[in-house]
Amino acid sequence: MASFLLEHSNDWAITVMFYTAVHAMEAVLSLENVHCQNHQSRKSELEKRDIDGLKETLRLYKSLERKAHDSRYTNYKIFDWEVHRAYKDLLREIIGWFNTRKYGYNMQIKSCDQMDDKWLSKYRSKDPECNKCH
Repeated sequence: MASFLLEHSNDWAITVMFYTAVHAMEAVLSLENVHCQNHQSRKSELEKRDIDGLKETLRLYKSLERKAHDSRYTNYKIFDWEVHRAYKDLLREIIGWFNTRKYGYNMQIKSCDQMDDKWLSKYRSKDPECNKCH
């Protein structure tokens, strides 16, 4: 079911990316025994932290959150290339920052050109700015 939704529903693809980022941010907070019940309290807790690189990562996180919200509630027509950019420019960067923190966790995320998943390959091929992803 999940692969069907991701392949046929761009709004769900963006939503899955956002909730992947949510888990990464929750893992960061859990190291201080902080567990948030909603998105606003999570952002508030993250904004209090003085962790190298978190400010920029939080900006990316908020952008991905907006895209996920908009795709579900205001703009149901999400283009394939928008999914690709959300992955490449937002989620990969968030998870990359998380992995550099050496929290004892390592979330595996591939570069766009390593993706063999049918759904992401479809999105990548339709991104007008993506000649070769990094």
